[in-house]
Amino acid sequence: MVQIDFRASTAEQALHTEPYQIDLSQHGGGEQAAWTSGTMKKDGTHPRVYVATGSHANYFGNALYLGRSASAGFGCDDTRQATEAVRAQAVILPDIPSSATSPFAWLAFRGRWDRRSRASTTVPRARP
Repeated sequence: MVQIDFRASTAEQALHTEPYQIDLSQHGGGEQAAWTSGTMKKDGTHPRVYVATGSHANYFGNALYLGRSASAGFGCDDTRQATEAVRAQAVILPDIPSSATSPFAWLAFRGRWDRRSRASTTVPRARP
């Protein structure tokens, strides 16, 4: 997850405002940097974020990060081989999806997204 923070009251205002901060998710937390700091590199107006190979952790640089997950043991994250560039585009989401066939119908999902927890909504399965 990469979150870019704006001082704006609406999404429309944010699209015309410079961000003030960027937040990156990592295993048990994350890190953040001021938008104007030298910590984060940019390609034009877009932040450059490095995703660790085989991981969901994001970093401001390409390096080998050792011992980044105390709860999981030693571990490491490697962003040295990051080669794919994705240029994100902002999409303003509706407050309420218009229908079950809406492209944004997933916004109304009330279950859980993780695989380890039981979903609060269940799908009936056919019995053999």
